[in-house]
Amino acid sequence: MNLIFLKSALLIISYLVLNSCNAQQVKKHQNNNSRAIEVLKEFAEYYHPNNKVNEPPDKLPTLTEDIKNSIYETRQSDSSAYQRYITLIILKLYRSHLECCNQTYELRQDFKLDSMQTPILFAFLDFTRLYDISRPIEFIPSSIAYKWVQERPTLLNYPPIQEEVEKIKKRKEAIDKGDF
Repeated sequence: MNLIFLKSALLIISYLVLNSCNAQQVKKHQNNNSRAIEVLKEFAEYYHPNNKVNEPPDKLPTLTEDIKNSIYETRQSDSSAYQRYITLIILKLYRSHLECCNQTYELRQDFKLDSMQTPILFAFLDFTRLYDISRPIEFIPSSIAYKWVQERPTLLNYPPIQEEVEKIKKRKEAIDKGDF
């Protein structure tokens, strides 16, 4: 009887310990995902490309490993946040191109496209499927995110995207009128 009681007690204790460890792992994973989403959100919202007149147009930013990892982790855990923040970054760059130079520009540097060298653009093209990235692409304009938002107006529910789209519309109207 004591042996049966001892085995039962050990099974119960083992079960409780394993469940506690699993719960801690799940919680740690959720915390990492939340941090990654927050890092990507902050980067997207605080990103301000150069838009000075008479200076070359800005390019997509060079990213730290932390930001690159956040892109990957956010993609895995929250695809809608991932799409919002990546779209916002490219929208901001497009607006800066309009403000400095009144036109869209190629998003790639040296026409390279891969997940390590151009993670923001690669991510955008991955979720939009606007181009077949396995084939050569002649030109990828910075206006691509603006067109994407026009086709998916639910993205305008995110206030920073809505603000960027309004700024872009105003700038495009000024360019069309010749007010630049």
